[in-house]
Amino acid sequence: MGKIFHTKKVLVVTVATIFSSGLLIAFYTLKPISADGRLLIWKVGYGMIKDKPATGFGKGGFEANYLYYQAKYLLTENATEKEKYIAGNTHMAFNDFLRIGVEHGITGLVLYMAFIITLFGISGKKTLSMYISKSVLFLIVLQGLFSYPYMIYPVMAIGVVALALLSRGIRHFRSFNLPLKYINIFIAVAIISLTFLIYRKYAAYHELYAGMKNNGYNEFPAKLKQLFPKLKEDNIFLTYYCKIMEKAGNWEELSKSISILEKNHPTPALFIQKGDLLQKKSLLEEAEKAYRLAADMVPSEQKARGRLAFLYKKMGKNGEAYELANILLTEKVKNYGFETFKLHSKLKKEFQLKKRRFPLGQIQNQ
Repeated sequence: MGKIFHTKKVLVVTVATIFSSGLLIAFYTLKPISADGRLLIWKVGYGMIKDKPATGFGKGGFEANYLYYQAKYLLTENATEKEKYIAGNTHMAFNDFLRIGVEHGITGLVLYMAFIITLFGISGKKTLSMYISKSVLFLIVLQGLFSYPYMIYPVMAIGVVALALLSRGIRHFRSFNLPLKYINIFIAVAIISLTFLIYRKYAAYHELYAGMKNNGYNEFPAKLKQLFPKLKEDNIFLTYYCKIMEKAGNWEELSKSISILEKNHPTPALFIQKGDLLQKKSLLEEAEKAYRLAADMVPSEQKARGRLAFLYKKMGKNGEAYELANILLTEKVKNYGFETFKLHSKLKKEFQLKKRRFPLGQIQNQ
């Protein structure tokens, strides 16, 4: 009997392995560029774990540091031209094991693995709700290998419900009797605390909405400045805040918000904005570093390199300026849109270049 059971178990594992491998191959064939992009993210993320293996970068550390590491990796000899082309402006690991490893180190990974093993190794009543709960949690863990389910609220809510249903049938908890009044106190404190935090955040966003609706543009930047202390940890708000302060010409507030986003949510667009600000302050060398970093983060995007071409001409580096302008006009564009069309038109007008290929060595300083 035991031999038959063992044979069936081996057969099930074999079939599941073959089926899973087939699915992975099919998904890769359907979207090879997307798959290669995730492989690049995982490769760079592995390098991040190697830098801080024990403790990691802390909560939110992947979002705050990934693009810096991607820029650094793409400048090395190990980076291929394909990787430079597919590299994107991402802040997601697309793998929860990788994200936990980056943010919490090997310690966090061990705890997460222990949680998963405990979760699926528990014994209890063989009820329909237990099987469904385990299936739901297994699917969430599986999705976490290729996506970010813990960043999606509905998935998290379903997972919590499944975990709660699963915990009801665990035999290990039956001998543990906690007085009901203590449970009620704990739940009440948790509900009150969460309600307070949610209301405070709601009040801040409602104030923002009211300001956008009722204030004219001239008064709006001042209203945003009042809300800054309440929402300065919200990266979406800060990104919007930067744009408004730039339009309002408030360079001090713009610089302050840029410095926060550099640490928490760096993007190529942010460093382009920083470069523009530094140009206004006549800090051309610092502006060049900002544009260069933006270009290194996502090499396939042309906006930062376009800024560099115009900046080089302004600095008198005509050779570099014309060479870069020619590259931008002749290379394969990943995402061609109105912004790219405007950039190319400006480049051709500024540098008197046609959109044709010719050896870069023919370009002389002018």
